[in-house]
Amino acid sequence: MTQTSNFLGFTIQLRVPDIAAGRAFYEQLIGREPDLSPHDDFHEWELQPAAWLQLGEREVLPAYPLRFGVNDIAAEVAQMPARFGITCSEIGEVPALVLWCNFNDPWGNQLGFYQDLNVPV
Repeated sequence: MTQTSNFLGFTIQLRVPDIAAGRAFYEQLIGREPDLSPHDDFHEWELQPAAWLQLGEREVLPAYPLRFGVNDIAAEVAQMPARFGITCSEIGEVPALVLWCNFNDPWGNQLGFYQDLNVPV
């Protein structure tokens, strides 16, 4: 039996101690400016319809990795050292399902990439 949710979307909030540096990092990572900046110390990007990444200037809290879906994980991993000075973990795999890797932003927030291998061609 499939149960539907009443949820209309979601937000994930990451914290950085320096909002200007954090905004610059995430603009480069995401590839564009925030969609909303309701306060000087808070920025938001809509990554997919009704799926928002929020960035706030506060003490960093430990969290599980936030992984971004990509089409070519090897290409993304390869460009991270030159773009950000960041080395990703080795790429893990669940055969015929998903590839993933992890990395930290400059403030210790756990991030990563994943590539869905079960996508119809």
